[in-house]
Amino acid sequence: LGLDPVESLQEEAICAICLDYFVEPVSIGCGHNFCRVCISQLWGGEAQEPRRLQTFTCPQCRKSFFRRSFRPNLQLANMVQVIRQLHPHPHRLGAALPGAASAAGGGGGGGGWKVLGLCEKHQEPLKLFCEVDEEAICLVCREARRHRPHSVLPLEEA
Repeated sequence: LGLDPVESLQEEAICAICLDYFVEPVSIGCGHNFCRVCISQLWGGEAQEPRRLQTFTCPQCRKSFFRRSFRPNLQLANMVQVIRQLHPHPHRLGAALPGAASAAGGGGGGGGWKVLGLCEKHQEPLKLFCEVDEEAICLVCREARRHRPHSVLPLEEA
């Protein structure tokens, strides 16, 4: 049932936003790490609020911050380089969306992934699963009023 240590290490090297190995990992106020570009794009979409009311939310734990700040995580970047040498492509443990198992292809080299395509509304990759609405959503949908209060998971955990 448990992961072997190498698989566990690989999972720690994966960004929860893009679901790929970290690129220029940064740490935010709550301690979670993301690719610099991923968190910048996500938080860039939150800049619509008036400046004095603006908050930035961690996409993992949903903790809010009043300052948009993050620090480079150099140790994590070095660790990811080593993991990439061992395994060039992230190992995907996640199952496809509920009810999509037959479409994902029973075994083989798929690694449990089901490519779901783009959000019809925003033309962004579908990377999250809204547990309330039971549907795949993109990062833009996640920050929209409809889904913001809902519990979401990365697709591979759904």
